[in-house]
Amino acid sequence: MINPDTGYPIISLGYPIHVDSRFVGVASANITLTAMSRFLDTHKVSPNSITVIAHRLGDVIAHPVEAEGLRHDGGQIRLTTLTQLDEPQVVEAVHRRAARLGRDRFTFESQGQEYIAAFSAFPVDFGKDWEVLVVTPTDDFVSGLKRTNRQLLWMMLGLALVESVLIYFMAKRISRPIEIVSETIQNIRRLSFPEQLPTGSHIREIAQLQRATALLDNALRSFAVFVPVGLVRRLIDSGKPLQPEVEQRFMTVLFSDVEGFTSLAEQLAPHQLTEQTSRYFENVTGAVAEEQGTIDKFIGDSVMAFWGAPAALDDHAFHACRAALRARHRMVRLNAEWAGTGRKPMRVRIGVHCGDVVVGNVGSPQRLSYTVMGDGVNIASRVEGLNKQFGTTICISDDVRHQVGDRVVSRPMQLLSVRGRTGRFVVHELLGIAGSDDPELAADQGALRLCQLTAAAWSVLAAGDGAEAQRRYEAVLLEFPNDPVARHMSAFAAAEAVRQPVASAG
Repeated sequence: MINPDTGYPIISLGYPIHVDSRFVGVASANITLTAMSRFLDTHKVSPNSITVIAHRLGDVIAHPVEAEGLRHDGGQIRLTTLTQLDEPQVVEAVHRRAARLGRDRFTFESQGQEYIAAFSAFPVDFGKDWEVLVVTPTDDFVSGLKRTNRQLLWMMLGLALVESVLIYFMAKRISRPIEIVSETIQNIRRLSFPEQLPTGSHIREIAQLQRATALLDNALRSFAVFVPVGLVRRLIDSGKPLQPEVEQRFMTVLFSDVEGFTSLAEQLAPHQLTEQTSRYFENVTGAVAEEQGTIDKFIGDSVMAFWGAPAALDDHAFHACRAALRARHRMVRLNAEWAGTGRKPMRVRIGVHCGDVVVGNVGSPQRLSYTVMGDGVNIASRVEGLNKQFGTTICISDDVRHQVGDRVVSRPMQLLSVRGRTGRFVVHELLGIAGSDDPELAADQGALRLCQLTAAAWSVLAAGDGAEAQRRYEAVLLEFPNDPVARHMSAFAAAEAVRQPVASAG
C-alpha cells in the first residue's frame, strides 16, 4: 500500500474478529516505513550494528535508514534487495549465508573487520515470509576487552622498561665495585699499589671481597719491602712457590756505609739515630731504585744493592755509577740540612764492582733469601772500604771503569790486591758523568782538571818512576791542596822512589 501523503509504501496489518464463530469485524493497523526505520535505528544490538527486515526472496522490508530501503526505478519506487545495499558487510553476510547452506548464525570478515551475522525468521502464523538480519562488528563486544588488553600490554611494557632501568642501575651499582676490585687486583699483581683501596660496599659478598683485597694489598706491600720487587713480580707471574735455586750471572754490586757510624751512634739519642739512619737509607735506596737496581739487604749502617737480577739489565755498571753519584749528591744536600739544625752529618762511602757472581734464592725451604754471593761481592765490599784509606766518597773497580768507558769522569788511585785472588787491579774514584746536565751527575771543571792531573801522575807511577810520580802528585797538591788522594799517593810514590834505587842496586 502506498501512503497518499508521502508516496512511500506503508504496511497494513489486519486480524479478523469472530464472536461465537460469527465474523464481526477486522482489527487493522498501518505501519509506515519511516516508523519502522526509526524503530530499527533506535533499537540496535550494538552501537555499530545494522538490523534489516527483509523478505526471504531478498527484498528489504525495512532499513534503519529509510532511503536505503527504497530505490527509484522508471519513476516508480521499489524495494531495494539485500544485495543492492551500500553496506558491504550486509551483502557479504547474505552471500556467506548462501555458501554456508542456510546457517543462521556465523562470523565472517569483510574489508578487514570481523562481523557476526544472525538471521531470524518471523513466526509462521505472522503470515509473511520475512526475517530479521542483524550484522554486528565483533569489536562492539570485544573492543573494551581489546582496549583493556592494549592498556595491559602498554603497562607491562612500561613496567618492563622501568624494571630494565632499575636492573641496569642495580647491576651498575653491583658491578662497579667488582670492576674496581678487579682493577685493584690487577694493579696489585703488577705491584703498582693503588694509593686508595676500594671503600666498603653495602653488599656483604662484595664487602668481603674488598676486605680480602685490602689484606692482599697489605701482604704484598710488606712482602715487596723485604724482598726485591722484581723477584716478587716474577714470583707472581710464574705462579710457582719459591725454592732454593741459584744461577751465575755477570752483575754489578754496590756497597755503601756511613763513615764513623759507631762513634756517631754513641753521640746520638736512639730516636735521633733512627731518624737520621732512616733518612740515609731513604736517599741511598731511592737512588738505587731510580737506576733500576735491587736492594739486597741492610747490614747495620751498610746498604748492599745489585744490578742485573732478577731481571736482566743492559749497561748495569753504568746504572750503578749513576746511582752512586745520585746517592752522594743527596747525602751532601741532606748533611747541609742537618748542619743547619745542629745535627751530626752522615758522610757516605760507596764502592762499586762488576763481575761474575752467583744469584738466587739461598737458604732452606723454610727460610730463603734472594741474594748474590761470590768473589765479586767480596771485591765490591773491599772497594768500598778503600774510601776510608783515601778519604774519597765513591770508588769503582777497574772492571766497572772498563764497562762504562769514557762516559764517566774518574781518576785512578791505586792497585788493589784481594786475598784469595791472583793479580791486582786499579781502583778509581768516580767524580761524575761526562757531559751530563743533571746536577746530581755532572762533574764540574775542577773535577775534570783534577782527573787530568791525577791520571798523568798515575801513568808515571805505573811506568815505575816513583820520583817523577811524587813530583806530579805534589803538583796536584799545589793546585788542589785539600785533595786526599794526591796526598796519599804522593807519600806512596815517595816510598816507591826509595825502594826503586835499592831494587836497581840489587
